[in-house]
Amino acid sequence: MAIAASLGVFLLATLMLAGWGWAFQKILRQEGDNWPETIVLGLGALVFAGGILNLARLASPWALAILAVAGVLMGVFALRQRLPERPPLAASLMIAAIVLFTAATQLRPGVYNFHDDFQKYFAHVVRMLETGTVYGSPLSAMGSQTLGAKAFLDGFVAALFPIAYLNGVDAVFGLLLCLMLATQFGATRTTAALCALTVFAINPQYVNVSALFLGSALIMALASLDAGRPLSVGLLYAALIAMKPTFVIFVAIHMAAMALAVGLRWAWRSGWATALFLSPWMLVHSPHYVYALLHRRLSPPHVQGTIDTDQIHLFSWAPLDYGDTSMHFTLLAAAIAICGLLCWYAPAGKRMLAFCACSVPAYLVFVYVFSPLEFGYGNSVRYFCPVAIGLAPPAFGWASTFARRRWIPVALTVLIVALFLPSTITRMKWAVHNHSIAAYDWLAQSPPYIAYSRRVLSDHERQAVAAMQNFIPAGEPVLAWINDPFYLDYGRNKIVDIDPAGVGGPWAHLPPAKYLILDYNGYPTATEDDYKDDALDAGAAQRRNAEYTLDFLHRINGLVEKGEVLFDNEEVRVVRIRN
Repeated sequence: MAIAASLGVFLLATLMLAGWGWAFQKILRQEGDNWPETIVLGLGALVFAGGILNLARLASPWALAILAVAGVLMGVFALRQRLPERPPLAASLMIAAIVLFTAATQLRPGVYNFHDDFQKYFAHVVRMLETGTVYGSPLSAMGSQTLGAKAFLDGFVAALFPIAYLNGVDAVFGLLLCLMLATQFGATRTTAALCALTVFAINPQYVNVSALFLGSALIMALASLDAGRPLSVGLLYAALIAMKPTFVIFVAIHMAAMALAVGLRWAWRSGWATALFLSPWMLVHSPHYVYALLHRRLSPPHVQGTIDTDQIHLFSWAPLDYGDTSMHFTLLAAAIAICGLLCWYAPAGKRMLAFCACSVPAYLVFVYVFSPLEFGYGNSVRYFCPVAIGLAPPAFGWASTFARRRWIPVALTVLIVALFLPSTITRMKWAVHNHSIAAYDWLAQSPPYIAYSRRVLSDHERQAVAAMQNFIPAGEPVLAWINDPFYLDYGRNKIVDIDPAGVGGPWAHLPPAKYLILDYNGYPTATEDDYKDDALDAGAAQRRNAEYTLDFLHRINGLVEKGEVLFDNEEVRVVRIRN
């Protein structure tokens, strides 16, 4: 029953995005080339609307309902004007099978990421629905690791369904959008099916509910836009960055490649369009950015020890932390670029090559530039995965259509699918047995972790957090450093939620508050030793966050010692702060 209901919701969501995409095209007086492209343009338009609503602090369930209804009505009107083409039968059957399997196994996963999801991403969407904006705590990752677009999209689910279904937004619906787009690039039934198969086969290295397949869909849609539509390109660029700022690496490389292929005038117009459509999200967080410009943070005490070093071997067959090997992704990036070269003599060969050639520099930038600056080599490959998934189907589809020796791209596609086949089978087994394809399988499959996930998503946990908040008078600001802040009532109190990525940010500061809720002994609560280990990580951002968090933890512990403990269950304390 839940699966059938979810498919109905996905149908309405697709119709809603089609409506907004159709409206965007009409405003620009453009004719849509195909429905999947129109749908993803609708995703970009919806993200832009979400930025405006968050800036105006109106992103409430009612506002989201109005957007949804308006989109569905416009979608119905658009369908009356132009019916979608029937996709190839083989590809349609494959998409149906993949989506049904994914919905049945991952719509409500058995586990979520106990740090990223429970402590950050769930709280972002709840804050928005209860206050009208994602803007809030100067001690959270909001505004740096994400601008809030994904939380806005998650709001359509969280406003109507239990938050445990949040995974369906990207892992199921985002995957559906990618599969629909992928079939547009194959000229034959076989190549259309192969293009869709690559989306499912390439290891996404799934870790949390942040944008993955939704990002891939936006990248894939860029491939179907011609060079005469810089405003549409800017809309998709902005949506990518607003969902996850790490996509700016791909955006910069793609814009540079297209500037060489099409011209600087195109890049100039696309850049201005990107700035326009991204501006509401940037303005949402502008108070934080201004604070960072006006206040210089002092460096925290350094942890003594030897900093870890990453051994980067692009041609290594050694397993990566999150699945497959470096060689898998090196061959994938190379295969995408080769397919671009095979399209050189196509009518739009320069544009195709510019798109496909992004794979190699993007991969190298993530590995050699991003990894030492941020979170290390293993994570840098993970951030490249959605880019690769977005690039692969257009590359393989175009080459199989325009290459002089078409067997070469077909062979490359089969090779890539075969390379990732073992991990695909493994992920399917995880999905069946654990209702999750979490790439951190060493943890996600442990009984204590599964039990903790079930506990957090239970009504008992929600009631327990509400009971803790009741110790604090309504209207009082609250510092909240707990493992499930999404159960807090953000309308009752001004919640300053805390996470290490936020503590390490350039605008982090401790705002005035008389109350503190501190999880000091929970299952996922990091200890001082954990932060000391992270302070010696190979990634500079991980080290910075850990050092600042250690210093901040000492400061918080000092507030607890001086304060009055109102509640303590040997895991969480509620404290009245005394200055």
